[in-house]
Amino acid sequence: LVIAVPWHVLAEERSPGFLWSYFINEHLKRALGTRYPPDYEAVPLLLWWALHLVWFFPWSIFVAYLFREFPKLRTWGKQMQPAQQARLLLFIWTGLTLFFFSLTSGSRMEYYSFGAWPAIAILLGLGIAKAEEIHDRWLPRLQAGLAAVGAAAALCLGYFLWQSRKIPATDDISNLINYYSIDSYHLSMSHIFDMTSQTFAALRGPSILAIAVFLVGFGGAWLLRRNKRDLAATLTVAFAMGVFLFAANWAFGKFEPRMSSRRMADAILPYLRAQDQVVLYGDLSMGSSIPFYTHRHVWLFNGRVGSNLELGSKYPDAPPTFLDDESFPVLWRSSQRVFLFIPKELSNDVFSRLPPDSSYLLGENGGKYVFVNQRVRPDLPALASMLEKTGDNSRRP
Repeated sequence: LVIAVPWHVLAEERSPGFLWSYFINEHLKRALGTRYPPDYEAVPLLLWWALHLVWFFPWSIFVAYLFREFPKLRTWGKQMQPAQQARLLLFIWTGLTLFFFSLTSGSRMEYYSFGAWPAIAILLGLGIAKAEEIHDRWLPRLQAGLAAVGAAAALCLGYFLWQSRKIPATDDISNLINYYSIDSYHLSMSHIFDMTSQTFAALRGPSILAIAVFLVGFGGAWLLRRNKRDLAATLTVAFAMGVFLFAANWAFGKFEPRMSSRRMADAILPYLRAQDQVVLYGDLSMGSSIPFYTHRHVWLFNGRVGSNLELGSKYPDAPPTFLDDESFPVLWRSSQRVFLFIPKELSNDVFSRLPPDSSYLLGENGGKYVFVNQRVRPDLPALASMLEKTGDNSRRP
């Protein structure tokens, strides 16, 4: 309190409204589902609980051993041993976090329980270690179950790889996934529904590595467990999951054209001069890679209302950042060179606002666009020619 309270008081004094925004809007009103802006959803409670079996996989198959670590009620009291006190603290730590987010209905994301994970991991480890010490008869059976789950996962991945066998591999996975309306992406894991069987044409390497983990890693751990080599079995699972996380990170990198705008920033950088302006259409979160990689202050075109920056934009010392349908055309028609980044979900809105004969396509990747108001190369196509090719003249302003 001595460290934290003065900072928050000073922040409120210098930025009136901070405490309301931080404590009331971002915490209380978020939990109640009345936060502004309403750019979030709540994962259904049963699904939220069930997903923990996924987040803790493969260790979640041993979850029964975790509950065995709960101290018996008759041991509670002044004579409680330190080891039992520590276990009770871990259960309270876990329980308070999970119980609180079970009560909230306004905003309950998949990752909100992360604060309880260290306690859960320790309890899981303690439970598995004790089961190994007493040679629990269920331990080899659970290990066999894990091997069966791994075989089923390998079979599923193999099926998707077979389905994508005739599709050529590509560095731009954005052509192999589905797209939905912007309102469909409020949940943090929503993008998983973008995937199709065709997507695996770009994920062959990570998928093959994951199949090896599921078959060799989990299968090998089961054989070791059958031979009562418990430490080797547990270490094999841990090592296999280390390899799996590498494969998952490798696969995640394949989604860069969809999840990142770095390549669009790379298209701008060779032509960006000190006096040029960079504009991002919509909320900053839809193209935050642009200011990061260009190291430039960007203008936000129609990105103020309903965004997380709206409250701060009202402070007297807030720098000019926002453009609207009146101020943007003035900047676009000026003598300055202006680069405009457009996210895929909002491209139709922007095309109807740009002058077709003086807007030139500089780059396109992952469904995202960068237009410039002056030709920086003679081969840049104008928006007008793009609309003529698609036969969509309705987007002309």
